[in-house]
Amino acid sequence: MNAIPQISLAEFSFSYRAQQHIAPSLLTPSLWHGVFGHALRQGVCLVPEKTECKSCLFLQQCDYPYLFEGVKPLNAQNTKSSPDIPAPHIFKTVTEQTANQQLISISVILLGKATQRLSVLIEAMALAGSNGIGKSRIPLELMQVKQKSHPLSQLILENDILYKALPAHSPLIPDAPPAIQLLFKTPYRSNKADFDKVFFLMQIIRRVSSIQNFYTSRPLIADFKHLKILANKADVDAAVYSQQDSRYSARHQRELDTSGFMGKITINMKGIETLWPYIYLGQWLHVGKNASFGYGRYELLSVS
Repeated sequence: MNAIPQISLAEFSFSYRAQQHIAPSLLTPSLWHGVFGHALRQGVCLVPEKTECKSCLFLQQCDYPYLFEGVKPLNAQNTKSSPDIPAPHIFKTVTEQTANQQLISISVILLGKATQRLSVLIEAMALAGSNGIGKSRIPLELMQVKQKSHPLSQLILENDILYKALPAHSPLIPDAPPAIQLLFKTPYRSNKADFDKVFFLMQIIRRVSSIQNFYTSRPLIADFKHLKILANKADVDAAVYSQQDSRYSARHQRELDTSGFMGKITINMKGIETLWPYIYLGQWLHVGKNASFGYGRYELLSVS
């Protein structure tokens, strides 16, 4: 038996103003992921001299490991297949420029129960801007926060006034089309040297399942063996290529390889419709390594 996955989520857009030019290299989701993490720890950590959260007495109560790293609850089953859980956020970045200043918009998606900690996210993102970005620490002023919810856009913060957020909701999943085209918007990072359709589809399924199980009050009932059989049966035409990419890690003090697959894949959905809800939700959740950094983002198009 396979239940239809449901994950409540909400996307928030943070708009900043900078008084000087911001280089494109400072506007990547992965960089902002790190900037956010540093500011979040700075703002909430009770034991800042400690370098490892896993042995901290406040692990289960602290907002930093919960929002940034993902913390398995004490009552969760420890399985070898999933020793860690995904972080409950995903970063996206959009940039807008005007003649005399630069406006930067960073979108962050919060998942499930993490949406209840919106105020902590806002405080950390405001501090991240105040701290400045890049080696020269260019300061950014947080001007506005909006909640992006089709077809509505709710103002959350402006002029230091905090407004009420709309309830988080699970995207309404339409009927499966006969075929879909999946376009990668950011590199999909895989453990495989070549694109593997079964590995890719099962990564989506397991990410959706893990997020629902750990961040909602409604565990997902899924027959993974049956889903894997369907993934093997899937008729997939992959037109992908490997794109070189890297990011600087402050934690490791060096550049890290973040290369991944780009391009598009076409999937015939006939006979594998059970996989459709997972693939559809994956547009918000991303897939593969460093998904919370903004990697593995894709969008779907119907194919006639």
